[in-house]
Amino acid sequence: MKETAPAVKPSILLAMELVAVVFVLLVLATGSFLNVAESTKATEKQAIEYAVVALRSEAGGAELDGDYHGVNTWTDAQMVRAGGGTYNLAEFMGRHGFPLKQSYDISRDGMVSVTSEE
Repeated sequence: MKETAPAVKPSILLAMELVAVVFVLLVLATGSFLNVAESTKATEKQAIEYAVVALRSEAGGAELDGDYHGVNTWTDAQMVRAGGGTYNLAEFMGRHGFPLKQSYDISRDGMVSVTSEE
């Protein structure tokens, strides 16, 4: 006599398929979240660059008063100045969004880069 495998109930198969689908959706959602986080950082950097352009423009196109490193908080943004201290970067950025997601180095000529983590 030939032995046969015990039959698996359809409800168990359905439950296993649902678990697999949920797992795949979670993996996809995690990947999407990471892409959104990177996109948010890029958008934040671009907003800082625009604010620096506005600051320099308001100061008559002058260079910034110095080089600034590790700009991350509202107070840091207030210290980034142009026009002999007359204007500061915080004036061109809203108060919301601080602390920033990344810290930035801003050079005298207005170049913005993400602070390296050395």
